[in-house]
Amino acid sequence: MKGVSLNLQRMARAMGSVSQSWEAIHVAGTNGKGSICTYLSALCQRSNIRNGLFTSPYLVEPRDAIKIDGVPILQRNYARYRQQILDDQALRTAEDGQGDVPTSRVLAPLTEFELVTMTAFTAFDDATIDMGIVEVGLGGRLDSTNALRTKKVTVIAKIGLDHQKMLGETLPEIAKEKAGIMMANVPCVVDGSNPPEVLEVFRQHALGVAKGLDESEWLIADFQAGETPTFVDHIKAGLQCIGENHNAVLVFSGGPTRQETRLSEAQSYANLASANNYFGILSTGSDTTSRVFIEEQALDSYHNVLFSIIAFWRRYDELGLLMGIATPSGFLYTVSYSMALIRPE
Repeated sequence: MKGVSLNLQRMARAMGSVSQSWEAIHVAGTNGKGSICTYLSALCQRSNIRNGLFTSPYLVEPRDAIKIDGVPILQRNYARYRQQILDDQALRTAEDGQGDVPTSRVLAPLTEFELVTMTAFTAFDDATIDMGIVEVGLGGRLDSTNALRTKKVTVIAKIGLDHQKMLGETLPEIAKEKAGIMMANVPCVVDGSNPPEVLEVFRQHALGVAKGLDESEWLIADFQAGETPTFVDHIKAGLQCIGENHNAVLVFSGGPTRQETRLSEAQSYANLASANNYFGILSTGSDTTSRVFIEEQALDSYHNVLFSIIAFWRRYDELGLLMGIATPSGFLYTVSYSMALIRPE
């Protein structure tokens, strides 16, 4: 593949010019990783988190692959960052030539993709972003993006047969390369719909990376009765319900996240719906959007219903409304009741 050489030595050296003061979300996979990155960037923007997005391949110009808060960087800035990296590399090469470094150990120039990756990281530094969302180019373990020094979370999407000559002939072999983005003490989210043999590769790799991690901390849970395949489906179902039934409301329910973040789980899911324009399915010219609200006290599924009803009391005085409660665990509760029976005096 043009511009690709699976070797991190050149990137490790080039990263000396990048401070990476920003946190990173690193996304690998065969199918869907680009969409995941775009969704994450949109969620950051909705949450007022200044973010950088690096995806590949680019559509028209290389700078299209590098965005700050959803906007491609300017061409003049792209050219400046690129030249800065080339100058730095030339200086390092010259220093090698003047020293005692054996010719065999002098590193070759950066590949084109490595150069674009470094340009993205330099742009992120210059823009003083809070979060960098980085899509893997090819594989994961030896991909140039894996030169990231620190990561906030890693994500591995659906795995398929892809670039077999470079990554492996079977799904487990390819999965092993993708799993290479995992980092000790960094959460990794994987697509649970991957085949069992792929998930087993991820499990084994996670245990190896984390070393002292107890196997019980690796969990792939089957969907329970009443659950829909994804939380996105819950959101769509709830919005469709309130669009069709004027006596229905939808509650995004969920309190603080397990790891400290700026947003509650409820607000994060509401932002997801808004960023993907799911509210657009609601009928126009009505008050349906006023019947979508958020409660941020519930800490688990058992409290979601209770706290959602309390929030409901504070906002509505009508009787017999149908309430859909979208919770972090993936359940969509439907509660139909007479307010007079349960509302306290």
